[in-house]
Amino acid sequence: MLQIEDDDEAYHYDIQKKKLYGLATIFKGIMILSYFLVIIFYCQLMSMDRPGTGNLAFIFGDFTMLYLFLALIVLFFLVDSFYRKTFHQLYGKPIPRNANAKEVREFMMSMMDEAEKQISYEENYEIIIKLNNYILPFALIGIFLIGTFFHTDILLALVVVSLIYIYILVSQYKITKRYYKE
Repeated sequence: MLQIEDDDEAYHYDIQKKKLYGLATIFKGIMILSYFLVIIFYCQLMSMDRPGTGNLAFIFGDFTMLYLFLALIVLFFLVDSFYRKTFHQLYGKPIPRNANAKEVREFMMSMMDEAEKQISYEENYEIIIKLNNYILPFALIGIFLIGTFFHTDILLALVVVSLIYIYILVSQYKITKRYYKE
């Protein structure tokens, strides 16, 4: 009876570790994205033609942009290193260092149990459906309206969102073609 309780506690502890690791992975992505957005907005602030912008934009002198990009690169490598070390501590296997996307996907899928895979498949399907039916069409409409009302150049934004939309549609075609083989 004591063995079962210990196994239950070990299983509960293992589930908690994996949950915290998943939340940390999400936090890592949010932190890198927010820092990247700060750099983008800083670049836009530097390029604006306002009086006094130059004094605020060059906090570290002429090499401010270089320092920010170096900090972003260092942050990326540090986060990647911590991510790999934590993964190795939790799962006991290191993530392959020079693997392509397909090999990493297969490795990560081998680490999941069937329930985890099923939940992942269902959630990913929901994300694709929401992107395809709601988010991307409304983003295209919103970009068009912003361009119309504020008379701004929206070509790059339209191209990027349209390419993502086309990629999802082509992927759905591949899924349909694969499922309904003739």
